[in-house]
Amino acid sequence: MINKLYMLSSLTFLILIIGCSNNDDLIKQATEELDYDVLLPSYIPSKLELVEVTLEDDRLFLNYQDTEETTFIEFSQRQFARGIDTERFLEFTETGEDPYEKFPKLSYREIGNYVGEYEDREKIHRLSFMFIPSVPRSQIDNYPFYHIRAVGIDEEDFHKVVRSLN
Repeated sequence: MINKLYMLSSLTFLILIIGCSNNDDLIKQATEELDYDVLLPSYIPSKLELVEVTLEDDRLFLNYQDTEETTFIEFSQRQFARGIDTERFLEFTETGEDPYEKFPKLSYREIGNYVGEYEDREKIHRLSFMFIPSVPRSQIDNYPFYHIRAVGIDEEDFHKVVRSLN
């Protein structure tokens, strides 16, 4: 019985090590192969750990979760900003005019070096930020697209994660 428990715990540990190694390998592959700046957070709340990394074409997806799977941060990035109005984001950085002024859950925001659409769903404890680098069009050819979504994270920690992206 003790040998079976030892073997089971050893196998579980080995699977965890292989999973972590695979995640690290995929992140390294993405930073080397993708044609845009791959952003990685240097700050993640301590109760979360990286549980999934997916690299599919030009899309990199990172998933951080707590052990109960009730709190998480999902971060996806793509080479081109599709379906969002990058010009309006950049206009917002210059004028401060927010097209969502009358909608309390949605707004344009600048967080750190990024500008985008911010959503706060207080009732379900969900925050979301679709963004691009806050860089003038003259300094960049195409804007990569980034989206970070969190459940169960307070707003202060969410902003710390976004500001830590590099």
